[in-house]
Amino acid sequence: MAGPGTLITLPTALQEAVQQGWLESEFRDGLESVLAYGLHAVSEPVATNIGETVTKTRAGKKAPATTPISAATLNSNLDNGLTPSLFAMEQYILTMKQYADTADVNLLQAKAALKNHVLKISKNSGTQAQQTRERLARAALFNSYMGGNSRVTAAASPTTTTCTVDDVRGFEVVLVNGKPTTVSASNPLAVVETGTSAQTLSVTGVARDVTNVSAAAAAGGWSGTLTFATATAPTANDVLVAANAPAIFRAGGRTSTRTLTSSDLLTMGVIEDVVAYLRDQGTPPFEDGFYHCVLDNTSGRQLFGDTEFQNLYRSMANDSAIRRGVLAEIMGVRFMHTTEAPVQTAGGGVSVKVRRPMIIGGEALIKGDFQGVEEHVAELNPMGIHEMSVVDGICQVVRPPLDRLGQTAGISWYTVVDFCCPTDLTATNAIIPTAGSSLYKRAAVIEHYGGS
Repeated sequence: MAGPGTLITLPTALQEAVQQGWLESEFRDGLESVLAYGLHAVSEPVATNIGETVTKTRAGKKAPATTPISAATLNSNLDNGLTPSLFAMEQYILTMKQYADTADVNLLQAKAALKNHVLKISKNSGTQAQQTRERLARAALFNSYMGGNSRVTAAASPTTTTCTVDDVRGFEVVLVNGKPTTVSASNPLAVVETGTSAQTLSVTGVARDVTNVSAAAAAGGWSGTLTFATATAPTANDVLVAANAPAIFRAGGRTSTRTLTSSDLLTMGVIEDVVAYLRDQGTPPFEDGFYHCVLDNTSGRQLFGDTEFQNLYRSMANDSAIRRGVLAEIMGVRFMHTTEAPVQTAGGGVSVKVRRPMIIGGEALIKGDFQGVEEHVAELNPMGIHEMSVVDGICQVVRPPLDRLGQTAGISWYTVVDFCCPTDLTATNAIIPTAGSSLYKRAAVIEHYGGS
């Protein structure tokens, strides 16, 4: 944590608050109200003076060498018949962006309760800052693990080369030699249509709508248009799934979001299916030995009502999960409740609500922490103009009154951060026989009925 400045420009009452650590304490208390998604990010330090966009590389594995070397080849030359091979690599990109907000306090008007008012602003700023990063972490997870799964909409009549879709995420980028590359005619993406029509489309371009009308907007979805090589015109409300799309598990075995009904509730069986899937991909659990399921309280209530779940906890009346009504750990999964889980209506003429628990494995989410924040504070604090402190990569700035009457102080915060989900396309079934072809393999979204 960066140390305090000289305080000489702050009002006397505010100096006392800072010297006693009250402001810093309130700011830290706010940060401790951590929500669920951001907890799962692995911190990746990003150094200064290397540009705002940083490309990181994750090394894949080499396939087993199961073919024996013949005696003739072994003794044929200095290479012993061996040809050098390299492991595949995958890249992911972190783009450092700054997020901030501020609040003013009139020291004269608030003089009677100065410390209390300033402390409330400080605490609220800390909560706001952490919730901002929580939303960024949530967006990175859902953008990756809901991508490549969409439906054809009737916003514009599909043609033999274009169609409008509810959500373009996951159709915009393919990996070329491990590098994320925009979909184009030279780098197409195979997409399978199911429903009224059954065909494989070769997507060569994607355009996002200026005005987003996606039914999945609450979870980051964005509507748009796909361009593809000539094919039969897709049918409205048919499902489109990219060849490298992540797996989405739907209660009741439904094939699309809009087909969910009131009988499609969250059950222990769906949880077990996801755990089996993640283990088949070779996804490691977290250091505590569990996969983590992030879900809202409505999803948790449904799971408590599931017969299989009840049977697992039968004759365990003294277990804390039963006594307190809070899910804890079961079948290799640790449950974490949140109020940040997105809720949407199914769309496509269906008004039921859809809820999306997510089960997450190790290193599914990376957080880029910009080291320049600490350096910036260390350079400016000795000047004594602003009081600056850093907690968990978020800087709080207390600005002394600079207005003509010397009454209005400012309390601000800023952070420089980015979140992303690295790909694991190189973990093929040649290396892990049970692995699939998904671009993202370290988490999975569950969709279930969440009310009407």
